[in-house]
Amino acid sequence: VRSDGGATAAADARNADIAATDDSSRDADGREYDDPWGADAFLEDIDGTAYGTRAGELREGLDVLASKETVWISPGTPFLVPVFLGLLVALLYGDLLVGTIV
Repeated sequence: VRSDGGATAAADARNADIAATDDSSRDADGREYDDPWGADAFLEDIDGTAYGTRAGELREGLDVLASKETVWISPGTPFLVPVFLGLLVALLYGDLLVGTIV
C-alpha cells in the first residue's frame, strides 16, 4: 500500500481484469466516457494543477476514496521525524550552550 492509500503496481495488475469488465465508465445510454470523475474539467477550471497533481493521479486518488472505507491521508507525517530530531538537538545543544554561559 502506498502512503496515499493507493494500491501498488502488483495490485493494479491484479485489478486490471476487474476494471476491464467494470461498467462504471458508461453513461445511461451505454456509451463510454473517458473521465467519470471529471478530473480534466476540474484541472482546466482551476487553470493549473491541484498541488502538482495530474488528472490521472487525481482520478486514481478519487477511486481509492470511493472504494475504501477508511483512508489515511497524511502528507505531513514524515515531516514530524526531522521536527522531533530538531527539538532534541535544540534541547540538548541549547542546554549545553546556556550551561557554559551561566
